[in-house]
Amino acid sequence: MGKFSKKVGRESRNAHRKMQDKMAYMSEKSACRVQENANTVAKLLERSEPIMQKRIIQQCFQQVFAMSYMALHDEFGFGKKRVKKWYKRMLEIQHEALTGGSKTPYEDMLVALADDYNFDLNEAMDEVNAELNKEWYGTATP
Repeated sequence: MGKFSKKVGRESRNAHRKMQDKMAYMSEKSACRVQENANTVAKLLERSEPIMQKRIIQQCFQQVFAMSYMALHDEFGFGKKRVKKWYKRMLEIQHEALTGGSKTPYEDMLVALADDYNFDLNEAMDEVNAELNKEWYGTATP
């Protein structure tokens, strides 16, 4: 092998090594960018999570209120005035539960329903769900 061939081979190996180093640097730089982007997204999600939770809760609450209004109107003839009265009382109960010092207001409401009204909410929900599932799907479970 002549001097020229050796020189070309050496330069080729050097170029290859430089290319590998550059690719490693680029990969490392890309990885850093990806990590920075991931951190930015995580921070944005962390900041927006309470806002999104609030929106989801608000939408669920509005949906339950709308369905309740329709049921109260269709089944029991409630008009706007009576529905607003019902809604106001519901919010008062919620406020009492949340500001009453209890760490478990939902569980306390279930106990009050059972004790004061002889009504087991979970049992009633299970019964109605089974009844509707049987009507809609032909079986007690969907």
